[in-house]
Amino acid sequence: MKTLAHVTFTAGLALVLVSCSREPTANADTSATTGTTTPAPADAGLSALSVDELRASLSKAQAQTRLYAPAGDNAFEYLLALRDKLPGDVGVTSQLIDATPMLIAATEQSLHVADGLEYQRLMALLRRADSANPAIARLMSEREQAVALAARQQAAAQAERARELTRQQAAKAIARERVQAQAQAAAQTSTAPVSGSGSASPRDPATSSASTPAPATPTGESRADQPPAAAATSRASQQELSAPEPKYPRAALAGGISGEVTVELTVGRDGHVISARVVQATPRGVFDRAALDAVKQWKYPAQPAPLTLRRTFAFAPAGAQ
Repeated sequence: MKTLAHVTFTAGLALVLVSCSREPTANADTSATTGTTTPAPADAGLSALSVDELRASLSKAQAQTRLYAPAGDNAFEYLLALRDKLPGDVGVTSQLIDATPMLIAATEQSLHVADGLEYQRLMALLRRADSANPAIARLMSEREQAVALAARQQAAAQAERARELTRQQAAKAIARERVQAQAQAAAQTSTAPVSGSGSASPRDPATSSASTPAPATPTGESRADQPPAAAATSRASQQELSAPEPKYPRAALAGGISGEVTVELTVGRDGHVISARVVQATPRGVFDRAALDAVKQWKYPAQPAPLTLRRTFAFAPAGAQ
């Protein structure tokens, strides 16, 4: 007949299984945190205890559901120490047999959560309890498969990161090529010959007048309907009092690029240019800023109402045909 201690131990196995399956052992947490190898069971310390001390410690561990953890202070190791001291004790041997399935389940749990240190400690306890237990070979095989699977998953993740890096680098290279192609296309739009020093050529009053539409008047009437005196006054108001020439862009000059820009500007009542915009440019974006910066500094006579004009600037290096 089994002893009372054996019956009490067996009844507590279910409670231990529930608590151990829900949370990792304290020793497993410590090993994972410190990164050190779990020490072997404290055989020397336990063997120094008497049989009565071992039984008392076993009962306390069972009451606190410490079946196989923490290392050196759990029911399973106390049973192993008692078996060493009492080799023929049927009660101790029976309790070890009943507790072994729990130890196997805990070992499987540590395997599934990839807790290698705890797995090694529990496997060592299992070998001490029954080195011929068939579960040992199965657990070792599952461990090898888990390690191989983790290695394959890590290699696949590294390969995917490498492919993503390659894709990003290829996209950046394509973007750089597009920018370079656009810059080359813009530079090739001009076919004007190259000469020495350059500046924006002086504006041709006749050309400017021909290309400039009639300015808007306060009443909205066309210039053809105005009296001769009003038309003369309007022409006089269109003459610049101060008109700095645009500066030839250095990059365009160095590349021998010529072109033409037509700017529409609005003159305020005080004779200052209040707004300006490029309406046509060849090539686009090369001489626009130089023309706009120049006309914004122009000064006209005082106006009875805002006046809108257009001026065309020809840019060509000196000596260009």
